[in-house]
Amino acid sequence: MKNIILILSVLIMLSSCHKPTALPSLDIYTERSPVSGRTQLEFLSGNMVIKSEPGYPYRDTFTCQVSGGNIKLTPTWPYQTLATNLGFWVIDDNTLKIDNLYASIPEDPKVYMIFKK
Repeated sequence: MKNIILILSVLIMLSSCHKPTALPSLDIYTERSPVSGRTQLEFLSGNMVIKSEPGYPYRDTFTCQVSGGNIKLTPTWPYQTLATNLGFWVIDDNTLKIDNLYASIPEDPKVYMIFKK
């Protein structure tokens, strides 16, 4: 009986350690912090995300993969194969937190972006 309980305990611990973080719901999320309204992320079916900035005609399209508190963004435009890995958290049904999408000085404090539907 002790062995069965031990085996079940180990299986439960292992299964809880490997749960992938889910993608947010398919919708448009707008940056609220640190610069309100600067950036929009539109999550589409097929693990696609479009990053845009209101007022600018450019839209960057990425495939995305979420795993273990990170999001891997791989550009879909030609001749660009380098992916970016960023910290990523789905706070609730309406809120995302992601490492800064914009270039920053490495010596500066870490900046997180907060997005809301």
